Amino acid sequence: MSHHFPNKRASTRKLAFTLRTKSSGREKANPRIIADGDVRELVKHVNWKYWWHVAPDDPKAYGKRGKFFTSTYGEAEFYGRYPESEKVTISRPIIGDEPFIQRKLLGRYEYPADLPRRFELDAEMRNAGLRKGYDSIVLMSPSAFKKFKQDGSIPRSLELDVLIVVEDRFQPSTGPPPQNLSCFWNCRRSIP
Repeated sequence: MSHHFPNKRASTRKLAFTLRTKSSGREKANPRIIADGDVRELVKHVNWKYWWHVAPDDPKAYGKRGKFFTSTYGEAEFYGRYPESEKVTISRPIIGDEPFIQRKLLGRYEYPADLPRRFELDAEMRNAGLRKGYDSIVLMSPSAFKKFKQDGSIPRSLELDVLIVVEDRFQPSTGPPPQNLSCFWNCRRSIP
C-alpha cells in the first residue's frame, strides 16, 4: 500500500488579496498571493511554540488593544520588565508586514509619531480585525513577508497580537525555561 504525503505547496486553493487601482477604481488581483498551505503551516507553528509577553501597566489594555507577544525573550525584554512565556491558540490570523496589515484592516497606512498614537492605532486595528473575522495579527518584517509569500518560509522573528483575550489576569508561566539567560531565574519577580 502506497502512502501519499501531500506537499504543502501543492495546495491549489490560494488566498488572493485585492487592492483598488488608482486609475480605474476597479479591483484587480494583487500579486501578494499566499498559499493556503503556507497559512496553515504558520498557524501550526504559532500554536506550537512558546511566546513571550510583558504585562502592560494598564490592566484593561488587553480589552482595548489585544495581547501582544514576541517570538524571543530578547525582543520582549526590550519593554523593560521581565517577560513570561505562554502558549497561544489562533485559527484565523491576518498575516503581513505593518503597511500591508494596516491597509487591509484600516484602508490606509500611518506611521505613528508617538506612543499614545501607537496605542490608538493598535486599538483601531484590533477592532477592525475583529469586525472582519480575524482572531490575531501576525506581524513580519517587510523582507520576511516577501520571502514568506515567495516560498512559505516562516521567519524566526515574529510579533503576535491576539485580538480575543480569554483571561485578563496575570498567570504564571507554564513554558520551558529560556535558553542562555544567566540572570533569568534570579531576576524573575515572585509569583503570588
